[in-house]
Amino acid sequence: MMVSYRTRLAALALGVLLGFSACSVLGHVVPENLDGFTRFHLFISPDTLYYPTVRSVWNMARERVDRAKTNVIVGGSSVLYGAGQPPGQNFHELLRENLGTGYTVLNLAMRGGDVAGMALFIAEALKGDGYDVVYMADVFTSAPDPTGNDPFYYIYWQYRTEPFSQDWEPRTGHARTSSWREVAFGQTLNGVFRFNNLWNYIGYNWLFTAYSPFAHEDFWRPRRTYADPEFELPRGVLYARLDPRLQVAMLDRMAKRPSEAEWKYIEAAWLDVIPDRLKPTTFLVLCAKSPRYTSLMDSQSANRLRSIYDEGVNRASRVGLRGVQPCRDFDEDDYVDSTHLSVSGAKKLAGEMATLIQRLKSDQP
Repeated sequence: MMVSYRTRLAALALGVLLGFSACSVLGHVVPENLDGFTRFHLFISPDTLYYPTVRSVWNMARERVDRAKTNVIVGGSSVLYGAGQPPGQNFHELLRENLGTGYTVLNLAMRGGDVAGMALFIAEALKGDGYDVVYMADVFTSAPDPTGNDPFYYIYWQYRTEPFSQDWEPRTGHARTSSWREVAFGQTLNGVFRFNNLWNYIGYNWLFTAYSPFAHEDFWRPRRTYADPEFELPRGVLYARLDPRLQVAMLDRMAKRPSEAEWKYIEAAWLDVIPDRLKPTTFLVLCAKSPRYTSLMDSQSANRLRSIYDEGVNRASRVGLRGVQPCRDFDEDDYVDSTHLSVSGAKKLAGEMATLIQRLKSDQP
């Protein structure tokens, strides 16, 4: 018997609808978790087209934190992520050792990240759920976006769709004027249909489907099977690939002192980024650049750069945050380049931050 064209088309449409519905249901029920997670290394980050979902990070974080302890959430950029520091010798693991048994430490910093991002939103949600939370992120004299930065804008819009998300009106108001309408629309749809959640669950645990030059030989491998590739550069290699003139030129640009109006703008941005409930236990870390290059600056520029860091600490304190300069006295062997710390630098930073966190907790009633 001949089947009409209209019937075939209806059957195709029904099949597509049923398939999409089944995938959506699966996206809602799959047990998303980042088993084996230590930090967002190269192969489980947007650098290789893996975009961790907020729900997977939340589920993982809830398994790692402890209501009977102080839970330290590390955010920010590659500085606190620990670029150039191998597993077992990176900042957050050394911080955990320094803090001892009364603390947990979770590193959610991302290369290229900012104050706002996955780490902040998870810290905020944990705080709202009754956990004792300390948050830290590295900064300089720039005004962070309350919804994050590119390519991490999706995180905020995805976070908004989760039942554990916390409202913070200054951030919500900023989002209303955001130009990232496509990202917002896409993550709103994902909140209903959960297609990103299903894809990430499959990609992390079973099969990855997006090609990346960094994983070109076997890009289809599930991302949980990749080891953290960070390694410590041999001492002789440190700084060898960097042109000192370019580094000094960059530092000279950074040494341009913000005007009072610019400082006010930065202060307002810091106020809008960090929710009130987190402000008393948030550290903004201003980590100085390597003396290898600051020593090559003319004395006037070098002094001006140091004064900008000092002023950043003071400005953070003025808006109720804890601005700190833990890298002030580090030497050039404590860096792998102008910005990122070596293992020796990570050890020093971990010791400095552990002392500051313990002092904060001892001062609290």
